[in-house]
Amino acid sequence: IAQLGRRQANADRLLQYLFSQPVVSAQDVETALNCSAPTANTLLQTFSTLGILQEKTGYQRNRIFRFGEYIGLFEKRGV
Repeated sequence: IAQLGRRQANADRLLQYLFSQPVVSAQDVETALNCSAPTANTLLQTFSTLGILQEKTGYQRNRIFRFGEYIGLFEKRGV
């Protein structure tokens, strides 16, 4: 995340949000970060490219993203 330059502040906020809400949509990110739709979508795309999030719907709109590695910690433990 340190390599994201001027987007780093929002990226840090998104990462913290993902620990409490590991499945999100762009609208969720807009609300949580109080940012614009393009900012939310850019952050989600960046996190997907970095492998932090996985897009699960396959749609162009109303996409859902999953913080899979974090969720996997709980699935492995049977929580």
